[in-house]
Amino acid sequence: MQISLNQASKECGKAKSTISKAIKTGHLSAEKQDNGRYKIDTAELFRVFPKQQVTGNDDQLRTPSAPPKNDLLQAKIDELESKVDMLQDNISDLKEDREDLRTQRDKWQHQATNLLPDHSQRGQNAARGGFFGLFQGKRTPKN
Repeated sequence: MQISLNQASKECGKAKSTISKAIKTGHLSAEKQDNGRYKIDTAELFRVFPKQQVTGNDDQLRTPSAPPKNDLLQAKIDELESKVDMLQDNISDLKEDREDLRTQRDKWQHQATNLLPDHSQRGQNAARGGFFGLFQGKRTPKN
């Protein structure tokens, strides 16, 4: 029995463009009519595209082993959303850690600068020539 491209699409649950592409690439043989339309033998159609089993209503064609694409896509979306949430939690933890490290750094820096000797008099000695200024005549020894 021969059927049209539209009927073939409905029978095997594939898009008309998919079936047409299979005909043009030689994977599916079909007879081209004078009006440019194809007539496809059902046996040939089901050889290339196995017949789908119908579950539920007739509008919804599914293979028994494969879940529908929408369910797979939704599962992927849910998985990716959970990964995004986890990454956002990690980012907020890292920001808190960074602030804590900055606070600790500032405390240590303040503590270290308090341990250094006061060099305010060093500047005055340098203006007078410092230690070597004694030998260059820029400074007089203290008595």
